[in-house]
Amino acid sequence: MKSMFLVSLFLFGIAACSDPRFVPFKYATGSPSPETKIILIAGSNTEANFAQEILDQKRLWLSRGIKESEISCYFAPPCTHVYQRDAKQFESLRQELTSCFLADPAVLENHFYELGNQNPSHLYVYVTSHGSAPTKVLFNYLLQAEGEEKAREATGPLLAAERRRGTLRPYSLDVMGGHSARCAERRYVENAKLSVTPKDLHSYLAQLPTDSEKVVALQGCFSGGFLQPFETRNEKSVSLLNSISNLTLLTASRSDRASFGCDPGIERTTFGEVFYGALKTTTSGGPEKIDWAAVHQTVSEEVRAREVSYSLPSLPMMGESKIESPRKGLFGWW
Repeated sequence: MKSMFLVSLFLFGIAACSDPRFVPFKYATGSPSPETKIILIAGSNTEANFAQEILDQKRLWLSRGIKESEISCYFAPPCTHVYQRDAKQFESLRQELTSCFLADPAVLENHFYELGNQNPSHLYVYVTSHGSAPTKVLFNYLLQAEGEEKAREATGPLLAAERRRGTLRPYSLDVMGGHSARCAERRYVENAKLSVTPKDLHSYLAQLPTDSEKVVALQGCFSGGFLQPFETRNEKSVSLLNSISNLTLLTASRSDRASFGCDPGIERTTFGEVFYGALKTTTSGGPEKIDWAAVHQTVSEEVRAREVSYSLPSLPMMGESKIESPRKGLFGWW
């Protein structure tokens, strides 16, 4: 499977979504540049603000001297039935998106594998999309936010699916640019092929050298769940922070909270806009030169100020693991 992406040597594919469910967009195909040290992923195919955020960041990094070949971006072509809600914004981004690959878990898996073979000294990853959580977490949140009737209505089918499978839904972020993507009007995605979970992210990051500096920022509801332990194949409970060395992980929300601003007609998400603003005030240069704890502090304060009237604010989180820590698996929380 990994070799199929090595076959193509074209950077810009003339391929576009021919499926009538999706608006045709050109996208890049083939392998990522071996120089890649920044990965930007817009996972959802229903709003333009996610694509806006990755292109904002791409422009910022380019303005700081990062080469085009050092940035790989990914997006999901928009669904036809929702395209008109953000048509103007999508069209303003269309040309720049031709340099981006499809935001498809299969593509990401192969690209991280290829990048791991390049032994990068550092890698920065930004993912922005809709997020989801285990059914119990979703129910408890919706119970507080929208009341019992709506909570049961939204989570009933998910709970039934969990019982059929005998497994709990994981935390996840939608990554719906693949050919198996769908455009149904559903609040939460179930299909693993259409999302990235903590276990998937662990698999991606494990391809990198242990001494590689890794910074991952996740914009999405319940994204703090990526800081939580998950079960491996041998039923061992691990977390990204105690199993991936030299990792800094920032999230838009706590594991039991939504993040905001991801609706149609909103140019950027709340976290995405504040995070981008914080990046613009940092020292010039690449991600490896940034004080991420300071960025997190700035973002948390600004997000808190914007959500001061919310009964359930998002509460951005940050965790860190370091291979040089005195105890293996030592991690911190902010």
